[in-house]
Amino acid sequence: MSASVDIVYPTFSNYYDNNASLVDSGIATFNVTVVNTNGSVFLDINGANYTATNLTTSVYNVSVSLTAGVYAYYWGAWGMGLIIIII
Repeated sequence: MSASVDIVYPTFSNYYDNNASLVDSGIATFNVTVVNTNGSVFLDINGANYTATNLTTSVYNVSVSLTAGVYAYYWGAWGMGLIIIII
């Protein structure tokens, strides 16, 4: 008997945001390209999680209303899953 584990992780690229162009407040747009994901992509802004929507097969977007300020944020995603094959 043997097992095989899928070790392919999500890969992020082409980060985009327009939040530096907002004056006082507005809709901030965040986009990212993600491959090797099961489609569950999220953006965390100052501890608040936002589920991303697909713009294309691999481009994801979050648009959120923000006021003037400094915001810490990061993208996250779930991989393709754990695959175990028992022979």
